[in-house]
Amino acid sequence: MGLLAGGVCSAAMVGVETFETGLSGFQQGSTSTVVAHSATGGNPDGQMLLRRDLQNPGEMGGRTTTNAIFIGDYAAAGIGGMTVDLNFGTDNVTGAFFRLRSGISDNGWRAPLTNQFTPTNTWSTYTLFFDPTWTDAEAQLAGWTQEAGPSPSFATLMASVGWAEIRITGLETSTIVGVDNFGLTSGVPEPSTALLLGCGLGALVAWRRRRSG
Repeated sequence: MGLLAGGVCSAAMVGVETFETGLSGFQQGSTSTVVAHSATGGNPDGQMLLRRDLQNPGEMGGRTTTNAIFIGDYAAAGIGGMTVDLNFGTDNVTGAFFRLRSGISDNGWRAPLTNQFTPTNTWSTYTLFFDPTWTDAEAQLAGWTQEAGPSPSFATLMASVGWAEIRITGLETSTIVGVDNFGLTSGVPEPSTALLLGCGLGALVAWRRRRSG
């Protein structure tokens, strides 16, 4: 626990999918995606691999509607952040997002994870923090985008998440992205850059030490 910018940091790992033995309920998030599991090459060991289906160009993603870590009422569960390790294996990625929907019949909200996509065939960890009770305006100010079409308010969605996804955009050519250690963290950090970074790094370091031990 750390005290930064006048607020208490209490973020902790709620649950994480490491893809050690399989996809654990994850599948294609669009018809443009081929999802596969690899027992090697992750961070470490197992990983989910996202590949573009060149017969169906468009956005690609890996999503779950059944993995209990990601489905439910984020506000009631005290969830205030997410973390994921990504490995960009090709140089045509233009966007990586955390995307949530209430179900398959509605669109949802997405937030960018990074704007750096240089493929190095190495793993990088990305974190995102949010308050599940934000108004739409507050969520948009923090970088979230409400998708077009039928889409609930941000707070309504966060109270009933039925779809969680890592969404990838890019040039419609061969694309490979590795996904590992996809998880959610508890606590709603106060809106300070220093506090957000402190909470995220603290939670990740503690979790990784426990995992490696």
